[in-house]
Amino acid sequence: MHYHEEEEEEGISIEAELSKIENSISEDTKELARKEQVDKKRKEAEERAKVHQSLYEATLSQSFGKTYSILKDGKVKVTDKITINGNTALHVAVGTTKNMEFIDYMLTLGADDNPRLDMQNSEGSTLLHVAAIVGNLDAAKILVEKNHDLLFAKDKDGHTPLAKALSNMHTDTCLYLLNHTNTRDVEMGALFDGTSGDELLVNAISSKDYYSALVLSKHYRNLHSDAVLMAIAQNFPQELNIWDRTFYKCTFVHVHLDSTCIFCLITFSVYPS
Repeated sequence: MHYHEEEEEEGISIEAELSKIENSISEDTKELARKEQVDKKRKEAEERAKVHQSLYEATLSQSFGKTYSILKDGKVKVTDKITINGNTALHVAVGTTKNMEFIDYMLTLGADDNPRLDMQNSEGSTLLHVAAIVGNLDAAKILVEKNHDLLFAKDKDGHTPLAKALSNMHTDTCLYLLNHTNTRDVEMGALFDGTSGDELLVNAISSKDYYSALVLSKHYRNLHSDAVLMAIAQNFPQELNIWDRTFYKCTFVHVHLDSTCIFCLITFSVYPS
């Protein structure tokens, strides 16, 4: 082999080694950059979690000062999801306090980012759903005034705030929502037709909230299952004698089941003896 050919081979070998070294350095650099990026994101997540926790605690304590101090930095907003189940600070406020001055303050802040105040948590619950679940009537009133459409929002289980108020036996909240639902015929039909509508009436009867059941029954066009009749049969106070029953106020509800018209006797409220 000639000398110059040996030199060429040696040059190629050196270039190959240098290329390997460069590639190795490049891979190491990329890995280092990746680790730095991961560490950066981890630190940001930890910092964000601390801010969320601080806002959560400030909301629980109804502290105007702490809440303002946390929010003014712009690292978190009242409409951000700050709990593991996706609640915002507004969900927390509505669900844990009846301090209406504080709730109104928080809702005013929230309206800057979401004027409709229709944010939902991981379960699909709006602020009005939460108010209905805990029976926060005053918060419900403010929310309905700010956005009437919240009355017809459904969570991931298909339940409206009215349904949640009924299932949690908050009569005053239920009746308020029901009275304000009456203002829209279109939505009323959607709310009270079908099995979901049947469920509302069944919940009221089963929880012995007979007055709410009476009010609800006036809005039904049709019932699509025998669940309501079953609820009536199961919850009628059988232990009463004929004289006690005279103290009960009764009403007849016109019910359509499979195109068959029947009249069902439902007992509602007891007159004092």
